[in-house]
Amino acid sequence: MMTHSFNSIWLQIVACQGQRFRTVKGFPFTYEVKGQVLRVSRAKQNLPRSEFEKAYKLMPLTGPGQINRIVRGPAYVYVILTDPRIAGTAAQAEQEG
Repeated sequence: MMTHSFNSIWLQIVACQGQRFRTVKGFPFTYEVKGQVLRVSRAKQNLPRSEFEKAYKLMPLTGPGQINRIVRGPAYVYVILTDPRIAGTAAQAEQEG
């Protein structure tokens, strides 16, 4: 389990809104964040910050199936949390902390 605060991860997720991501199956999507809710373009799905935080506590993950029954939108939550633009922030914080 990662030891540093989820806040830095959420800030990086917010900073990457509007950038293109791809699902595990290769489908492109973007997202926007309003307050504590992330809205995925492809699914028109709202995912609260709490869903990402629940999944983050289980990191490292090897696929969305691990969080399928734990969070809404597991495919999107997984891809965002494990993307180098986001996961790199976590790794850097681990090294510094």
